[in-house]
Amino acid sequence: MSDKMDFLSALTIAVSAVGGVIASLLGGADTLLDTLLLFMVIDIFLGVYMSAWKHKSPKTDAGKFSSQTFWEGITRKFLTFIIIIIAVYLDGLLGTYFVVGDMNATLLRSAVILFYIFNEASSILETMAILGMRLPKKLLNMLEVLKENND
Repeated sequence: MSDKMDFLSALTIAVSAVGGVIASLLGGADTLLDTLLLFMVIDIFLGVYMSAWKHKSPKTDAGKFSSQTFWEGITRKFLTFIIIIIAVYLDGLLGTYFVVGDMNATLLRSAVILFYIFNEASSILETMAILGMRLPKKLLNMLEVLKENND
């Protein structure tokens, strides 16, 4: 039993260390990063649901699940984190910090994460519309504006 506990303790320490390093590279765990992660998970879930069970994916010919399309999407989400890391280090080099309430925030990191939060939200709303969910017209109009002005 002791060997099992030693292994679990070592695994817990290793996972915590890796998580800490990743959080540090991403500029720390905060509401912005939490929101982005949540939206990414929701977007992945809805995309799999739409393609695997509803067969309505606009990204495949038959609308069905494609492992290649799935992994391309996961890769894009991973690359999003690379861009956030670049923004964190550019903020460090440029000293682009500002104070929000009682915490320090970084300009480029915050802007990049907000961009990707809105991108994920747009994708979630688009998927929900494809699945037949009724959405407020103002929200759909905003979605169209965001798609047209993607920059």
